[in-house]
Parts: sequence; C-alpha cells; structure tokens
Amino acid sequence: EKFVVLVAVRRCGLALQFAPESLKGDHQVTRSAVASHAHALEHACQDLRDDPAIVFEAVKSSGDALQYASPRLRADKGLVMAALKNNGNALQYAAPAIQADKTAVLQAVRIQGHALQYVHPSLLGDEQVVKAAIQGQPEAIRYADQESAVVTSELWRREEEAKRKLEAEKQQQKMQAENGNNNGQAQDQTADKNGNLNGSLTCHHRS
Repeated sequence: EKFVVLVAVRRCGLALQFAPESLKGDHQVTRSAVASHAHALEHACQDLRDDPAIVFEAVKSSGDALQYASPRLRADKGLVMAALKNNGNALQYAAPAIQADKTAVLQAVRIQGHALQYVHPSLLGDEQVVKAAIQGQPEAIRYADQESAVVTSELWRREEEAKRKLEAEKQQQKMQAENGNNNGQAQDQTADKNGNLNGSLTCHHRS
C-alpha cells in the first residue's frame, strides 16, 4: 500500500489527502508529497507539520505553505526566512515576533511591497522598512504609519514630482504650439513668394 501511495504523491502531491491516516504520518510519503506540491503539507499529520525538514521542503518552493506549519515553526526565523525568499506575503502566517523582526520584515517587503500590511505596527514608521516596500510597489505606502516622518516626506516628494511633471508638460505644449505657429507663418511666406513669382512670370510672358 505504501508503494502505491508513494507513486501517487510523487505524481501529484495533493493526492496525500486521499492516503490512509497512517501514511499521512509517514515521513517518506509526506516529504515526497510536499516535494511534488508544497500545499500537500495541509494534509500531513500534526506531528509532521511540526517537522522542520518537512516544512522546509514545502516553503522553499512555495512560501505561503507556511500557513500549514505548526505554530512553533511559524515562529522559527530560519524557516520563515526561507518562505519569504519566494513569497513576501508569507509574512502574514509568521508569528507576531517574526512580524516585528526587522530583518525578516525587510526580506518580505523587498520581495513584495504589499507585505507591509502584515508588519508589526512598531515598524510601520521605520524609514528603511517603508522605503524598501514602496520602492517596488509605491502604493504600499498606504499601509505605513501615516503620521511618520518617512511617509510625510515621501508624500511631499511625490507632490513636488507631480508639480514638476505638470509644469514640464505645459512647457512642452507651449513649445509645440509656438513651433506650429512658426511653421504656419513660414508656409504663408512661402506661398506669398510663390504667388508673387508666378505673377511676375505671367506678366513677363504677356509682354
């Protein structure tokens, strides 16, 4: 029976959900399952969800599989960091202590700026954290502490940048309009010259 289940979970890890309970607690079967599909961890027995090797196998390929790990391992910084390497939003499944850990938080927001929404409030006004988040996803600033100096400074910078951009667009439109007028005047002058020349030639021909 174990051989059949092993073949099945190696083809599709999620097949673990249909395995007998005794095999959901089998280390070899479960590890093969999560290697095939990280979310197979959801169907592992509680003991194996608390097994660092099994959980690492899952989160190294899909960070959000961290949600199926035991509370103890969701507080394990090494495992959480492995999850954050490929999915910053996995921070939402980490223990509160990890969500307040600046190293882990920076790892998360550098991968996905929106992970800032899962950061402990104590770091939502941290300049390094906020800047790392908005560098890749500027809209993530809405999750930061709106009263913090870094947010105030960033919003002012964006406002000034918008003003400069608007002024540059106005100047460009003005130059285009002036060029259009100059081209029109040049065409009128050319037409007048051609008209005068044609008139002179006509008079000369008649004479």
